[in-house]
Amino acid sequence: MPPIDPDRWLQPTSSDPRVATVGPLGFDQEGVTYTTVTARTPGTATVRATARPQDSHDLPRGGQPRQLWLLVITVIT
Repeated sequence: MPPIDPDRWLQPTSSDPRVATVGPLGFDQEGVTYTTVTARTPGTATVRATARPQDSHDLPRGGQPRQLWLLVITVIT
């Protein structure tokens, strides 16, 4: 996921870790965020990541993220 200054991507999560698991976040030299999604068993899962300001004081408690990234994965076999 490309950098979106001044925000930072948070750890993606899977709606169903039995279907797809998400590895830890990594960052390259250009500030691109990357992770690994591993298919596990048949089914459908949504992997979701949000971007929020690096300074948590910029966003009210319970406030909406500025960016949302979704990946819907369907494992057949």
